[in-house]
Amino acid sequence: MARWVWWVLILKITELADTVIFIFRKKYNQISFLHVYHHTVTLFLAWITCKYAPGGMWTFIMMPNCVVHVIMYTYYLCACLGPKMQKIVAPWKKYVTRLQLIQFTIMMIHTFQAFLPSCEPTRKPLAYIYMSQVVIVFHMFLDYYRKSYLRKKIE
Repeated sequence: MARWVWWVLILKITELADTVIFIFRKKYNQISFLHVYHHTVTLFLAWITCKYAPGGMWTFIMMPNCVVHVIMYTYYLCACLGPKMQKIVAPWKKYVTRLQLIQFTIMMIHTFQAFLPSCEPTRKPLAYIYMSQVVIVFHMFLDYYRKSYLRKKIE
């Protein structure tokens, strides 16, 4: 499991690197506070996991994240294949965001286990860090979802 966590850390470094690529390409419209915060925090959480808990309970949290990222980057790949493909995949973007919200909910439920009395006390500091960040990112994604998809229906 520790090897898996190290691979996730490397993946998170590459995900943050895409922000640098956006800057070099002057694609500032693709860089939001949500984007930078999310990629920075996930890199930080992956590093903490590698350093202090490279296995067990905390490894599970990374699995839904990796699944969602495979789906999300598949969507982005299809979207960059041209205007025809963009029209085909555009309606799916909101479902990718919903999937991300579901992922954060799963992560919160899973992390909550660390607060149970039967859980090892050594897991609690990590649980506070994970839970606080997942809650923050969940609300940021929820706000993005509301602004991008729900307000359009009202107008």
